[in-house]
Amino acid sequence: MRSYLERMDQATYLGPAPSTAPVRVLGALRDRMMNLAAELADGAHPYNVPPEHTAHAREVLGADKLLAPEVAVTLERDATKARELGRVHLAIYMNLPNYTKQPARSWLQRRRLCRWWQAIGSSMRWSGGAASSALPRW
Repeated sequence: MRSYLERMDQATYLGPAPSTAPVRVLGALRDRMMNLAAELADGAHPYNVPPEHTAHAREVLGADKLLAPEVAVTLERDATKARELGRVHLAIYMNLPNYTKQPARSWLQRRRLCRWWQAIGSSMRWSGGAASSALPRW
């Protein structure tokens, strides 16, 4: 990725000059990509992460970089339905290598992955006055 970004910076651009410099934000989940975003980009866009990840990402990026995490929400007021919506939303990620490849190396890491998914599910919030007891119990 570093090489790609460096070559992108050196590439000849033949289109009309933009009125402002384009903003470069990298999709980043782990520290290595976050560090690259801090060094060669304007910020990072972590996707599908719990709030604790956002706090850590801010530490890695520093205060002067853009941090735009994806935050999944539902307006469903019924806690059971909201949990099911959350499970459906998160299900596809369980098979994507960028979310699973590192933790899947051992049974212990697999347990950590399950806890990570539980943390994401548990960090979901619902509007409409849903009490904290309505948070998912995965």
